[in-house]
Parts: sequence; C-alpha cells; structure tokens
Amino acid sequence: MLVGSLGPKQKKEIKVTYESESAKVLITTMLIKLAEGSAEHTSVLKLSAIGKYPFITIENTNFDFNSLLVGKTSSKDFTITNSSEVPTTFKIEKLSDDGKDPSFSLSHT
Repeated sequence: MLVGSLGPKQKKEIKVTYESESAKVLITTMLIKLAEGSAEHTSVLKLSAIGKYPFITIENTNFDFNSLLVGKTSSKDFTITNSSEVPTTFKIEKLSDDGKDPSFSLSHT
C-alpha cells in the first residue's frame, strides 16, 4: 500500500513492475482511492501482461562434412537465435550413444 499527499499542481510518478514466473496472460485491476477533503474518489487502472518463454531456433540443422581424410578436420558455423524478449541460457552436448551416430542435443532454460 502506498499512501501520500500532493500539494497544488504537484504530481507523483509511480512505477508498477511485473515479474512473470510462467508463460501466462495476466489481466487485473488496480484501485486507486483519492481523497479530496472529506470526499473519496476511486479510480480503476486496468493492468495486463504476458509472460513468455524463450524461443530458440537454429539457422541450419543439417551439416554435411563430405569425405574427409583421416587426421584432417573440418568445421561448420551455425547460428542460434533467441527471437523472444525473454533471456535464456543454452547447452550443447554430445549425446551418449554406441559410437555409430555422433549426435548432439541443444537444450535451453
């Protein structure tokens, strides 16, 4: 609760902050009670917000290294993009397998 008083021609800026804990839509109202002498007025502010998940995409999901001589290396570049307004972290790791399929996984939080 915030209580205060204003002099003639004064104003007070108030910051409202929303922190999303899940991807959901929030629609709510805020009641503001204004007192003028013995009279009281109520104003209603409508608040809405959207909690979003990160959205990660990879520019290219297939890489063909063609034939490569034993002992030689080849590299390919790729881009990971987070097109959401939500920050995220990511991890790329080699999948444990039987050695026949050198696959990797990308996960994010």
